Amino acid sequence: MTESATAELHASFGEHTINQLLLMFRENQINLNPGFQRRSVWSSLDRRRLIQSIVSGYPLPSIFLYRRSIDGRLIYDVIDGKQRLETLFMFMGLGRFSRARFEAKLDLGDGLLPYDWREIQKHYPDLHATFDSYKIQTVEVTGGLAQIIDLFIRINSTGKKLTTGETRKARFYTSKFLKEADSLVRRYQSYFTESSILSQMQIDRMKGTELIAELLMSINHGGPINRKIALDRSIGNESVNGNTLARLTREFVRTLGLLKKMFPDLYVTRFTNIVEFYNAVPLRLGNGQRTVRSK
Repeated sequence: MTESATAELHASFGEHTINQLLLMFRENQINLNPGFQRRSVWSSLDRRRLIQSIVSGYPLPSIFLYRRSIDGRLIYDVIDGKQRLETLFMFMGLGRFSRARFEAKLDLGDGLLPYDWREIQKHYPDLHATFDSYKIQTVEVTGGLAQIIDLFIRINSTGKKLTTGETRKARFYTSKFLKEADSLVRRYQSYFTESSILSQMQIDRMKGTELIAELLMSINHGGPINRKIALDRSIGNESVNGNTLARLTREFVRTLGLLKKMFPDLYVTRFTNIVEFYNAVPLRLGNGQRTVRSK
């Protein structure tokens, strides 16, 4: 590793108002999706509760930001607090989150009624000012990327814990193997959800990416693999080169097409179970023949 990748970790503690965070976002200084970050996992109820907490003046957990400089310009990668920041930007309809606007039930003296940000801006100037000036504790971290990723995993070991797929994404987010598996999940997302193989939440939390990575490696080995060891080695770019990865992708597409033809109504079979689906996928054997593994 380079020196920058292993630099010592340093943290400084402070606070930012919501208005300051909005300005930073507008200036493209806040990066909600650094490579190691996971996808959004909060429900609409989680987001509404956050807005209620702010209006009620309740304190929120600290937001962790990885501070780095690009050509003399400060950028803050969100280590922890992505869901909270996204919720603020959604509620206020900021930038690319304008289509994700939502209402929250707030007690403003006329009962617990739903309000959106535009109503607050127009009819409740005092609440608008209170919201803008609400302070959130922040921890700005500098150091090597390896330490930052380790911090991300440690912080997210509580609450909505990281899945094994999310942990791999954090550790190996530059891996071509991982990116290819993720691309295939997006390509066949409708098939997986409509066939009841994976739920949308499982896909969002990298279960689909993990499943396809296992299938790609199984195709490569001609049979089931020792998943954890083989996956970590492959995702870490130790055993699968670009040409091999392209071949595995083509084989996966062909074998999934074959499975669709054999089981056009897969959702009514036992193969909706992930383990059964894994065993049902045709694998290329050493002699070039195909078989369908089934119990």
